[in-house]
Amino acid sequence: MAELPAPLEYAWADADGVDHNIDSTQVMLICFITLDEPPLVAAYGRFWSEYIGFLDAKTARLKLGEDGGVEVSVQADATSFPDQLAKDAIEPLALLQSQTIAEVRRVAEMLVQTGVRAVDPGWLVLADG
Repeated sequence: MAELPAPLEYAWADADGVDHNIDSTQVMLICFITLDEPPLVAAYGRFWSEYIGFLDAKTARLKLGEDGGVEVSVQADATSFPDQLAKDAIEPLALLQSQTIAEVRRVAEMLVQTGVRAVDPGWLVLADG
């Protein structure tokens, strides 16, 4: 995301009709914070770990071949449209190949592994991808 010429933007309306939006700049901002209180370390570790679990579920239908190729399983029936099938296959592949997602995966694992000790007096954990 940091290498994009312009931020990615996403807008939606919730069930109450309230408009919301977020962009990749806002997402990047939450990646650079000070976690100096135990509840924050635990909360961020859990959030990112669950997010990675969600992404893993979305990419579970991908199978990496020994030749470096990728096989994608999609649900199709007689009413399926080729364009939708292609979209259903491309989205998980993009998530799997994303450098940003790879970095989030590493930081989430680091938070989980060091979170308990990172809040002890005298400890400091610096993550720089």
